[in-house]
Order: sequence, then C-alpha cells, then structure tokens
Amino acid sequence: MAWARAARIVRHALAGWAIAAATLAGAAAPAAPAPAETTATRAETLLQRAAATLQGAADPAGWNDLRQARRLWSAGPGLSPRERALGLARAGQVASWLHAQRGQWDRADAEARASLRMARQWLPPDGAEVLGARQVLFSHAVARQQWQRARDELAQLRPWLAADDQCDDALCANVLATRSRMHAAQQDLDAAYATARTAHCFSLRTGEPQGLGWTELSLANLAGRLGRRDEERGWLEAVLQRADRGELPADHPAVPQARSAHHAWLAESGGAAQLAAARQQAQQATDALQAREGLLSRDRAGLLLDRAALSRRAGDLDAARREAAEAWAIGWATQHVDTQWQAVERLVLLSQGRKTPWAEAAYGKMFVNTVQRQRADLRSFAPQEQDRFVQPRLPGYEELADALLRMQRWAEAEQVLSLVRSNAYHALVRSAPPPQALPFTPGERPGQQRLAQAGQSLRQLHDQLRRTERPADEAMQARVRAELDGAMQALLDLARPPGGAPAAGAPAAAPGAVPESPSGGGATRVVYLPGPDTLHIAVQPPGGQATVREVAMGDADLLDHVAALRRALQNPAADPLPAAQALHALLWAPIADLVPTGDHAPRVRLRAEGVLRYLPFAVLHDGQRWLVEQATLSLDGGGALPPPGAPATRRAAVPRRGWALLGASHGGGLPALPQVPSELRALRQLAPGPAAATPLSLNEAFTPERLRQALATRQVVHIASHFVLTPGQPEGGWLQLGRHRRLTLQALAGPEYRFDGLELLTLSACETALPADPGAGDTPLESLAWLAHARGARNVLASLWAVPDAPTGQLMERVYAQIAQGQRPVAALQRAQRGLLQEPPPPEDASAARGLRPLASASAVAAEPAARPPSLHPYYWGAFVVLSAEPD
Repeated sequence: MAWARAARIVRHALAGWAIAAATLAGAAAPAAPAPAETTATRAETLLQRAAATLQGAADPAGWNDLRQARRLWSAGPGLSPRERALGLARAGQVASWLHAQRGQWDRADAEARASLRMARQWLPPDGAEVLGARQVLFSHAVARQQWQRARDELAQLRPWLAADDQCDDALCANVLATRSRMHAAQQDLDAAYATARTAHCFSLRTGEPQGLGWTELSLANLAGRLGRRDEERGWLEAVLQRADRGELPADHPAVPQARSAHHAWLAESGGAAQLAAARQQAQQATDALQAREGLLSRDRAGLLLDRAALSRRAGDLDAARREAAEAWAIGWATQHVDTQWQAVERLVLLSQGRKTPWAEAAYGKMFVNTVQRQRADLRSFAPQEQDRFVQPRLPGYEELADALLRMQRWAEAEQVLSLVRSNAYHALVRSAPPPQALPFTPGERPGQQRLAQAGQSLRQLHDQLRRTERPADEAMQARVRAELDGAMQALLDLARPPGGAPAAGAPAAAPGAVPESPSGGGATRVVYLPGPDTLHIAVQPPGGQATVREVAMGDADLLDHVAALRRALQNPAADPLPAAQALHALLWAPIADLVPTGDHAPRVRLRAEGVLRYLPFAVLHDGQRWLVEQATLSLDGGGALPPPGAPATRRAAVPRRGWALLGASHGGGLPALPQVPSELRALRQLAPGPAAATPLSLNEAFTPERLRQALATRQVVHIASHFVLTPGQPEGGWLQLGRHRRLTLQALAGPEYRFDGLELLTLSACETALPADPGAGDTPLESLAWLAHARGARNVLASLWAVPDAPTGQLMERVYAQIAQGQRPVAALQRAQRGLLQEPPPPEDASAARGLRPLASASAVAAEPAARPPSLHPYYWGAFVVLSAEPD
C-alpha cells in the first residue's frame, strides 16, 4: 500500500491547521475569568466558539460568533485601548484560520498580518499575540508550500521557542506540528516523524483529544511512508480507540479516515474479502466527508487516491482511473499541488501495460510539470535539500523517459532526464540548468487545452463557493458535480490516441512527436540518454526500427567513469586503458551485436547527452583495439535550437567555394603556438586550385573582418589559434585573433557571423567542442563548435580538451590530405587518427618524435605484446571529434 500511503499526506497536511487553531482558542481564553460576565469574557467566549468550528466543516455559526466578538472588542464598554487592540488581534487570528479553512489564503494572510501589526503596537517581540500571529503566518506558508516565506517566519519564531524536547506550551507545540508538515512535504521523513512525536507528547500532557486524533493520524501516515508498518497500525488503532471511548465524536473527520486507512492496512496481507471490505470502508469515508465538507474537499481527494490504490489491487482499473481523475480535478480546483501530482502519477501507472505510450507520455508530462512547479519554490534551499525533495519522485521521470523512448522521441526523453540531474552534476559539467517545464507536442495540445478549459471552469466555481458563507444548496451541488465530471472526463480523454496514433496493440509510433534529427538511410544511429539510475541506449540501423537497451548505471557513477578517463587522456604520462576499457564495457559492449563495424560498415552517428558529451568515443578500448579502429564515428547535435531572436527557418545558404585558413601563433598572454604557421602553409598546399586562391590570414591579418568574410563565402574554414572558455562570465569564452585581440563567444553568436551552409569548420584550438556553458544569469552560451553546429555548419571539427601544438598540426595535415582525396570530414578524421596509431613507436627522445609518445614503454610492450600493443597515447589524437549534420 505504499501507493496509498503517499496519498494520505494530502489530508493530514491540510488537517494539521485545525490542531493549531483549536489550541489557539484555548490559549486565548483568560487564565481566570471574573465571576461576573464582562465585555472581555463575553468576547472571549465567542472567539472560543468560533475557533471550535475549525474542527469540522465550514460552519456559518463560526463566522457569526466571530463578528459578534469583533463588535464587542471594537465598541464594547469597559475596555482599555490595550485590551481592545489585543482582543482584535486574537480575533484576527481566528478569522485567518476560518479563511484558511475555506482556502481563501490571501484573505487569511491579510488577517494574520493585520493581527501582527496590532499586537506589535502594544507588546514586545515575545508577546503572546505577536508570536501567535507569526505562528499563523508560518502555518499558512507551509500549507501553501511557500518554502522561503515559511523559513523566514520560522526564523522570527525560533528565538522565543523552547528546545523541542522541552516544549511545554501551546505555541511551541503548534510550531512543532507545522514543522513536521514542512519536513514531510520536503521528503525529510525522519525529521517529520521525530517532530510529530514530540508534538504528540505535548498533546498527551494537555489531554486535548481533538489535537491527539489529528496528530496520531499524521503519525500513522509518516510511519507508513517510512516503512514502519507496525507503528502505522498502532497509531491508527489509537485514533479508533479514542473514538470508541467517546473522546472523539463519531463524525470527527479523523475517525472515518483512520478507519479507512486501518482497513487498507489489513487488506495488504489479507485476501479478497478484506480487500472488498477496505474498498467499502473507503467508500463510506468518502461519502461521509462529502456530506460534511462537500464534493471539493481536499480530505475527500485524499480518500479518492486511497480508493484508486485499492481498486487497482482489486483489478478494477476503470474505477481506479475514475477515482484518480476525480482526485486530480479536486486538487486542480483547490490549487493543491500535492493532490495533482499524486493523481496523475496513478494515471501513469494505470496506463502502463496497455500499449498506450501516448497516454503515459501525456500523464507523465503533467506529473513532471507539476513536480517542477514545486521544485521552483525550493530554489533558495541548499542543493542537498532540493535533491532530497525530488528523490522519491524520480521513478515518475524515469517512466516518462521510458515511454518517450519507446516512441523514439529522443529529444523529449533527454529533456526529461536532464530535469532530475542534481545541482552538483550541472555545476561539475558546467551545463546550464534545463527548462523548468516540458512542452506539449502539437498532437498533445488539443487535449491539454480542453482539460485546461474544463479545469478553469471548475476552479472558478470553487472560488465562487469560497466567497459565500452558506453551504451549497442542491442546485449548486448538482452544478459542482457536473463541472467535476467534465474535468474528470477531459483528463481521462488524454488516454485516447491522438489523431493518427495507432490503436492499442499496434507498433508505437510517435503521435505528435517533436521533430527529431533525421536518422538517414546510410548510418547506424546510437543515442545515449543517461538517467538518475539507468543509462538508456537506443540503436537504430539504417532504415530500421530502434532497439532500446538499458544499463544499470546512474548519473553519478557515469560521471565518475568519464571524469577518470578524461583525467588520463589529458595526461600523456597516465595510462588511459583501464578507464577506456571500463567505459567500453558500459557503453559499447551492450550494443556491440547491434552496430556493424569494420571498413565497409555504415558510419555511426552518436548522440550522447549529459556528461557523455564530454567523452571522445573513439578512445574506448575493448582490450585489443581502440573504437576508432573499428567504426567511423560522428556526433549528432540532436537538432539544436537557433540562437535567440533568429527566425524559425535558417536563411538560404549563400554560394560557397574554396578554403580559408586563419590563425594566430603569438601568445598574447597565453603560450605561443609556433607550429601554427607551418600548419596553415601545409594545408594551403592541399587546398583545391592554385595556392593563391586560398586566403591565408595569419597573426595581424587574422581580423574579425577576415573571419566574417571567410565564414560568409568559403566552403571550408580552418582556424588555428587559442580558444579560452570562461564559465560563468557573460562573454562565455573568447577566440584569440591577431594583434592580441579577443573575439568573444557572445560576439560570434551575432548575425554578422554566418555559419549556415558551411561544409566544414575546423577549430584547431583548445576545448572548442565542450558542450553548453552557462553565461550571465544562467543564460546558456554554447561552446564555439556547438554554436557553429546549431547555426548551420554541416561539419565542425573541434577538440574536447587542451590539445598539444605540434601533434595537432600533424593530425590536421592528415585530415586535410584525406579531404583533398575526396573523403568526407567524418571519414577523414577516422583515417587520420588510425594512421597515427599505426606509426611505429618513436624513440625515447620525445623531441625527435615530433612530440608524440608511445602509450606503453618498449619493455611493457615486449612483456605484453597481445594485451598492450604499441600505440600512441590518445592525448595526441583522441581529443578531436566531428559534429555532423550531413544527410547519410
């Protein structure tokens, strides 16, 4: 029943304010009233009667008593100005609770703030009415899940509160109960349970049965969520025993809820008869709450979620869907986010196994977007607190990603998984935080629009009911029922296939899917999507259907593996083989039977998301060979978005011809690059046509104007210089030009630098292929290669780490020699890298070997010729990758 236990927090979190309100009424009473009735005693009695109505449904009598009490405090005889002000302050707190009971939160907060202002005119910061008003504001902030505001209010209260284990007054107990609800909502369940038990000890000392009933019901819920089943049963039975002894009236809301939960607990280990009894008891409890509090009661929504869990266990899936849908509609009308996400989570589970992935996707996106709204309120919290909040909800994100993968909607699946990566992950890999909500596709939008219209109509009706002090008559109840049914049906209709979608049992296509990068007919496409606990790998052969395989590897462990390999790759004295082989076992071995390799195999288009964007797949090693020796690899950018303000479609490419070579060899505060001139001159000899037709802009001639001209007119543009990333800075990074000038990434993103239609852009510089980096205000600025790729360059040759000067020039000569012979850039890079690998090991004097070093010493090679063949360290050849958008 874990499915149901999570739902019961909805009721107990909302019911908790009744504990505080009841105790407030008692605390407001005079310690020793005078024998003769006075204005003060009459007003105080009326306030207590008004507060007593908070234990049940909204009661017009409570408002009448409150109005009379306020008239007495305002104009009654025999009162001093101080007595009037403090009496009105207490009346404002009761009014605040009454408004909260109806869900009129803005008015509730306004009453509490007015009470605080009046009390502070006459009392010090630790005065009873001052602290009482602050406690009301704290409780409201928690009920509304306004977490930063709740923290601020709690900070104002803490200096005047006793330690938790010394709590001996009503105010302290109320704050404890509210803190427990805050901890529970933020998934700190151990703290919530411990705090609630402390509050329970105070209630036992005071002997207040109403508060005890609610506290014990809350403790039962927390025990269940913590997996302490025996304790859960004990707390539920404590509530029922109080009802049997007459300490709680039979119609007290805690009683039917506890009885329903107790039957559900028994049904977990019982048979069909106990399950049927539990369903019947839950139905009776729901009916009782409907009669007492109306159709749109949040408590009733919690019971509907319990009933959906029981119906699912009984195999009555249609009933489970209706009950979950009705709970969602109530949560939407009352703007209770916890109810909403729990209801759609159940609809996701109920859609699984029905071969309707579009339903899983529609409900799953609603679940994720609802949770994301809650996460947005936690931005001021410490990263570990934010991660703890989302941890129990991770399965919902993973299940949505799985459904999208089954429909081959790769981009959407990656977006889902990116939402749950930890703050530490985004900081470490220098990626901008992902969007806070998932968009709906064109095929999904009509259903969502109908749902929004039905939900808005129901919410407006609920708001109308909240503004009146009278119970709904039969005509109004019928109208509420009709609006509720309409919202339920609109939600259930999302399970129907959108236009053009296959019926249940047909192969899952992508109804209304976001357009993806074309898979092409001549390449094998491999997509890597890391999730919190699972790595998803999708392989699509040329012209075929995708196969998805999973590897039990979470983001954190994958990050460790990639970081270890990158450290070894960037240190030519380190041995990268252990890390390269470990990642080969994780990333390539699981799909090796699906990906043809060899000289005549189709090339492989990799789309690697998350931390895998930092991995050069060519350096994976199977124990005998590098992957570059087995497959031709290119990176697929996955349909990157155009720059801000750009038109939706790219401009028509201008006619282009020839090559352009640009570079800077001087340092300008950075190490000099003495090999750049010879690199550019060597490439000029390989360019098509006479050398004079290939402009060479070196050092002082390397200007922004020359770069703009080359990007606008040439087919191939080669840049050899320094590129420096500046994480967290507005410019994002900069490219070294001649005369020590710097051209920022921000400037390169401008419209005057044309990349569309460029056949090949080579960035023979450091770290030009690193993925997106956040600029000022967390605005994503792509690294240079990804920016050019997004802006229309068909192929971008760039590096993933700081590359050495001399070997880079040698690699470039080999690449361009292949291009001059007619090879495409992807194949040209592979052949160049393989050619370097096949060179004989250089002599011990590294300078004679043009900066190249062997991976293993001669003695190691002689000792292990099979396991460790001589080859060059990938530091010198493995950094470069090709981002390709070419059709296959």
